[in-house]
Amino acid sequence: MCSLVIKRFLHPKLVKHSRLPLRNFSTAAALREEEQPKTRKTKKEKDGPEEWEKSIIKKLSSEHRMRDQDSKLLLNERKHMANCVNYILTGNIKKLFGTAINDANLMKLNPNLVFYDEHFAVVLKYAKTLLNQPFKSREPKNWEEILYFVTSFLSRVTPNNDVTAIGFLSTLNSVEEFKKKHEDFLKMDRIDKLLWNVRKTAKDLPAKFNLNRSQLLFRTSEINEHLHPKEAAAPSNKLKDSYDPKMELVKSLREPSSSPNYNSPFVLKQRTKMDYVRDFELQLNSEMGGFMKVDNFTRLNKTAKSMEDYIKEWQWKERIEKRLSEQAKILQDSFLKQCLSSADYGKCAEIILNVVHAALSEGQGHMSVGIFQLEMAHAVLHHLHNNFLKQINVSPGTITREVFFDFLEYFCNHKLAQDYSIRQWWNICCNSQNVDSTLTLPCGDFKFFNRKKLGETLCNIVMEECTYAYKNRFGRAFQYGNVSLESESTILTENRTKPVKMILIQSDFKRMIKAIEFNYLFFPNQLLPFRVPPRPWIDKGKNGPFYLYSSKIVRTSEFSKDVDACKEFDKRLTSNEMARPVFDALNDLGSTPWIINGEMLDLLTEVFTMCNDKTQEELLSKLSVPLHAGTFHIPEFTDVFGVTANATNVTTEEWREFYRERSTVAKNRNEMNSLWAWLRYRVALARHFRNDILFFPHNMDFRGRVYPISPHLNHMGDDINRCVLKFAKGKRLGERGLYWLKLHVVNITGLLNKKPISERIQYYNDHLEDILDSANNPLNGRRWWLESDDPWQTLAACKELRDALKLENPEDFISHLPIHQDGSCNGLQHYAALGRDLEGALEVNLCPTEKPADIYSTVAAQVEKRRIADENDEASENHKIALELRTVLPEPVPRKVVKQTVMTTVYGVTEYGAKHQIKKQLKALGKDDENVMEYAKYLTKCTFSSLHEAFKVSMDIKDWLVAVADVCYRLKKPVEWTTPLGMPVMQPYLRIASKLDKVVLIPVKSKQKNAFPPNFVHSLDSTHMMLTTLHCRRHGITFAAIHDCFWTHASTVDTMNKICREQFIEMYNQPLIENLAQEMREKCLPPTLLKKMDEKEAEKIMKELTPSFKFGELDISQVKDSVYFFN
Repeated sequence: MCSLVIKRFLHPKLVKHSRLPLRNFSTAAALREEEQPKTRKTKKEKDGPEEWEKSIIKKLSSEHRMRDQDSKLLLNERKHMANCVNYILTGNIKKLFGTAINDANLMKLNPNLVFYDEHFAVVLKYAKTLLNQPFKSREPKNWEEILYFVTSFLSRVTPNNDVTAIGFLSTLNSVEEFKKKHEDFLKMDRIDKLLWNVRKTAKDLPAKFNLNRSQLLFRTSEINEHLHPKEAAAPSNKLKDSYDPKMELVKSLREPSSSPNYNSPFVLKQRTKMDYVRDFELQLNSEMGGFMKVDNFTRLNKTAKSMEDYIKEWQWKERIEKRLSEQAKILQDSFLKQCLSSADYGKCAEIILNVVHAALSEGQGHMSVGIFQLEMAHAVLHHLHNNFLKQINVSPGTITREVFFDFLEYFCNHKLAQDYSIRQWWNICCNSQNVDSTLTLPCGDFKFFNRKKLGETLCNIVMEECTYAYKNRFGRAFQYGNVSLESESTILTENRTKPVKMILIQSDFKRMIKAIEFNYLFFPNQLLPFRVPPRPWIDKGKNGPFYLYSSKIVRTSEFSKDVDACKEFDKRLTSNEMARPVFDALNDLGSTPWIINGEMLDLLTEVFTMCNDKTQEELLSKLSVPLHAGTFHIPEFTDVFGVTANATNVTTEEWREFYRERSTVAKNRNEMNSLWAWLRYRVALARHFRNDILFFPHNMDFRGRVYPISPHLNHMGDDINRCVLKFAKGKRLGERGLYWLKLHVVNITGLLNKKPISERIQYYNDHLEDILDSANNPLNGRRWWLESDDPWQTLAACKELRDALKLENPEDFISHLPIHQDGSCNGLQHYAALGRDLEGALEVNLCPTEKPADIYSTVAAQVEKRRIADENDEASENHKIALELRTVLPEPVPRKVVKQTVMTTVYGVTEYGAKHQIKKQLKALGKDDENVMEYAKYLTKCTFSSLHEAFKVSMDIKDWLVAVADVCYRLKKPVEWTTPLGMPVMQPYLRIASKLDKVVLIPVKSKQKNAFPPNFVHSLDSTHMMLTTLHCRRHGITFAAIHDCFWTHASTVDTMNKICREQFIEMYNQPLIENLAQEMREKCLPPTLLKKMDEKEAEKIMKELTPSFKFGELDISQVKDSVYFFN
C-alpha cells in the first residue's frame, strides 16, 4: 500500500509493527567526497570550533536528516502507491485489502502516523467499483469474501481527510445497496456485525470534514443523504483570495479595475465557447499521455517506401511484444514483474516504438541513455496508470469538463478579467460546482517509482530486438558507446570535451534514415502548446497548467543534484497569500492567445527547402537556416593528394593538416545536422498548428524568471520562432498604432539603436520603397530586410505595414503583430535604480535624453583614454603593454571588444571570464598574435576600472551583495531572499559534506558569491515584468514578455510604456536594499544563534550585512519621462 508519512518519530513500541524501513544515518554512505588522509591536528583544531559554529552544524545536520527522511518517506510512499496500482491492475483483491487493513490498524495504534490523502481513498474507490459490478460476474462465495474485505476495511479505517471521508460514506452507500439487493443469496452474519461500527463512524463524519467538495475519485452527489441542510448550502463566490494588504506594490490591484469600455485581452471574436469545448477534448486526450503525429513536410515522395514501412517489415513491434511477454515471466524484481504482468504487451510495444520513433526523428547520431530510458519508462507507466483509472472507474473528464465549461466564461466575457484574476475565477468556478480546486488524478506519483529499473529493462529490449536489414544481413540498429560531447562555455573561447555514455545509432542505419525518411515526426504531448487556456496556478503554486495532473511551478535546477528547487520554494511559502501576484502573472502570460503567421510560415518553408542547395549558403547563413548535412563533403585522401598520390610520400605535417580538415568538416556537418533537425521540428509544428489558436503555459526558475513550458514552438525562441507567431487578438491601429508600427520596422533591424527617434522615423521615410519591396518580393527584390540583425521579424513587420498601407485609411487596419520595447542594458538599469546612481542612470537611459545613451561606447572610450594615459606615462606599469597593443590595434578600442564584458558584468562575470571574452573579440578582429592573451588581460583591467568609474554606486552595491553572500557562506547558509512580490528565492548551489563528523548540506562558496548579484537583479527584473503584466491585464492590454523585452499591440504601446515606467518607479520607491539587509540580518542572525555567539563576532556580521555605501542623487521619477528607458 501507499506509504506512511511519519510526522517525525515512530513510538518505540510500534517499530516492530511498522513495515517502513528504518533510516540508515551512516555518514559514510552519504558522503560524495573521498576521505582525506589523517593529519596531525593544530592547536586551533584541537581547541575546536566556537559554540555558535557547533550549533549551526548541529542544525544543518538535523535539517539534512529531515530532508533525507522526507526523501525516503516519499520513495516509500511511491513504492506503496505503485503496489496499490499493481494490486488493482492484477486483480489481487486479497493482497490489496489485507495491506490496507494492516495500514489502518497501524494508524489506529499511533495517532502520529499520517497517511497521504489518496492512501485509503483509492482502496475505497476500488471497493465501490467492485460492488457495482454485475452480481452474476462472480460466484456467491467470492462476493461474500469481497464484501467481508470491504466491510472489514471500513470498520478499521479512520478517515483523516475530506476525500477519504467522502469515499467512506460513498462506499458505505454501495455496501448497503449491494446488501439490500443480494442478501437472499449471501451469508450476512459477520457483515452485519462489522456494519454496526461502520454506521456509527459515518454519523460523525459530516461534522468533522468538508463533504461539499467533489474530487476526481468521488462526487458529493454520491453521499447526499449524509449531508445536513446547512452543509449543502449554495457556495459563495466571495473568496478570500486577494493579495496581502501589507504588500504595497499591489495595493491598487486588490480592487476591480474601473476602466471604462474595458476590453479583455483574453476574449477573441473568432472563438466561441463551443470551439474551446471541442478543443478541450483534444487537451484531455493529450494529457492522458502518448505522442502527436505531425507530417514530415521534408519527405517529398510520399508514395515511396518510408522508414515506418521498413520498421514494420522488420517486425520491431512484434519482436518487442514477444520479448516483453517473456521478460515478465523471468524478472526477479517484484515491482517490474507486477508492472509487466498486468500490461497489454501489444499496446506497450506500440508505445515503446513511438518513443524510439520520436528519438530517431530528432536527426541525431546518438541519444542520451538516461533520457531515453526514462522516456520509455514514463510512457509505459503512463499507459498503466490509464488502465488503473479504468479499473477504479475514474473518468477524468466528467468533473473537469463541468468546471472548464464555467471557467471558459472568463475567455468569453470581457467584464470578468476586469473584476477577477484568472486564479480567482478558477476558484469561483470550482466553488460554484462544489469541486476541489486542486483536482488531480489519483496515484499519479506511482510513475516515479522504479522508473530507472523499468527504463533499463525496456532499453535493453529495444537494443536487442530492433534490428535492420542491410546488405543481405540483419544487424542491431543501436549500440552503447561513449561520445565526446563538446560543451562550449559562454565565457571561454576554448571548448571542453568529456566522454558521455550514449546510445549510438549504427552508421548504416543512420544513412538509411536520412535517405528514406519517416512519413511522420512524433512529439510528446506534454511538450506541446495548448489549444485551450491552461489551468491556472493557484495558492502555493499548485495546479497548473495541465487539467488532469499537477506539475512543478519552479523548474528543476541544473546546478545541484542535491537540492530540489521546487521543494525549497514550497517550504518557504508560509501562507496562502504569499506570492499570489507571481502566480497571477504566470497565468496571465500563459493565457495570452497566439496564432501562426501563415505568410511568414510559407516563406520559411520555401527557404528551408533550399537547405540542400550549397549555392544558397550565403542567403541561408544570413537567415540562420542551416545547410543540410548532405551538402558537406568530408575530404578523402584522393581529394587532397590526388588519385596517383603515394601515402608514403605525404609528410607528417601534411597528414596533420589533412586530418584537421576532415575533422573540421565533420564537426561542421554534425552541427548543421543538429540545427537542421531542430528547425525542421519547429517548422513542422508551426505547419501542424497553422489554423489553431495557441497558448503557451509558463513556469519559472528559482529566481522568478519565466519561461514557456513547450520547448519547440514559443515566442521566446529565436528570430525564426518569433516571426511565425502573432497575437490571436487583433486591434485597430489608430494614429499612434500606425506610428509605432512604422517605428517598429526600423527598431527591429537594430541598425539605428543608437540614433534618436526622429532619425529613425526619417530613416523609415527614406526607405519606405525598400520596406514595401521586401514585403512584396522578399527573395527576388532588393532584399533590404536581410540587412537586419533579426531579418525574419523585420520581414514580418514589413508585411504587416504593407497590409496596413493597402487600406484607404491605414489606421483602420486590424493588426496582430507584437510590437517590442526593449530595456537598455536592463541589468545595469536595475543596479543604477537600486543605488540611485545618477552617473550610471544617464548611461543606461533612466533619465530623459535627446538621444539614447550607449554604455558600450562610453566604456570603450574610457578604456581608450586609459590606454593613451598608459602610453604617455613611462612610469606606468602598463606602459610597455599599452605601446605593444597600439601596434596591433592602432585604432581606438572598438565598442565590440568591450560589449560582452560590460553586458555580463551584471551577471557576475569574473576577471578570468572577461579576459577570455575580450581575447575572443580581439581574435575576431584578426588581432591574433602570440601576445593576444596579455592584451586581453590589460584591456580587461581597463574595462573593469572604467565600469567602476561609470557606475560607482552600482558597483558598490554589487560588491556589498558579494560580501553578504560571503557572510552567508561563513554561516553555512545558502543565500536566500524574498522578492518585492513575495516570492521566496534560495540559491540552490549546495553540496553534501562532512563537518564535525556530521553529514550536512553546505553552500558552494564560489557559486553562492558570484551568482548572488546577478540572481538578485534577475529577481528584480522579473518582478518589474510581472508588475507590468498584472497592470496590463487591468488595463485590457495584450501583453507578452521575453525577460526585459515587452510586447503588445501597436495601438497599446503608449499605454504599456506608461505602465512599464510607472511600475519601475513604484518598485524602486520601495526601500529594496534596506529590506534586503533587514531580511539578511533576520535570516543570518536568528535569536537562537545570537545567544551563543560572541558579541564582537555578532557585531562584525551585523556590520557586514548593513550597507555602508552612499546612495546617489538620482530622482527615480525621471524614468517616467525617459523615452529610451524601454524603446
